[in-house]
Amino acid sequence: MVAVDAHRTATLISLPRGDFERIKKDPRFVRVVQLGRMVNALRYTHMAGAASSAEPESSGRRQRIASFLYLTGLLYEGFRVADVLGKDFKTSVAFQNGFARLSKKPEVARLRQGILNDLRNKAVFHNDDEVVEIGLDLIDVDPVVFARSLDGTWGTTHYDLADLAVLKYAFRSAPAVDLDQQIRTTLPLILNVAVEFGESAEALMGEVLLELGWRREEERSV
Repeated sequence: MVAVDAHRTATLISLPRGDFERIKKDPRFVRVVQLGRMVNALRYTHMAGAASSAEPESSGRRQRIASFLYLTGLLYEGFRVADVLGKDFKTSVAFQNGFARLSKKPEVARLRQGILNDLRNKAVFHNDDEVVEIGLDLIDVDPVVFARSLDGTWGTTHYDLADLAVLKYAFRSAPAVDLDQQIRTTLPLILNVAVEFGESAEALMGEVLLELGWRREEERSV
């Protein structure tokens, strides 16, 4: 029988406290901390959506839709942070090859001006009456299901109509298109942009942290 090594190796990027006190108000450092928070949120939302395939269908659909909606809001907020990075990083190679190039892509501009703006400002972080009213007016299913759950359990409950109304609003410009197909077409595009956003953020964070003296080390844990 082969013994299994229970120890795992963690990679840390750290800085002595005295050096941290020296650089903690550096505008470049403040920006990379903001980017780290954005990447954490994007990864959490993406993983929650990916894990939905293991859920019962009612809660799985709820998780997929919630992931899609929150991803749009987070990306919108992320690009607002990216918009001001040029001030502090205009000479940065990582910034020029990452965020500067990403922001100029036509598909990114269309997403930002369209569905990301629409959902972030009216549905994801806000609850505008207009969204629900227009969405409900576009409902075309029969019967109309308000909620469903598996064996009546709390964890599997999905309030279908609430999400359906928001999705109908989001894709109202093409109401004749099958909604699930529309989501399957749009979601990969948004996910690809989210991945590129994360890669751009990590490249810039790595460049700045190295310049500020942060060091990588390995730590074995029990």
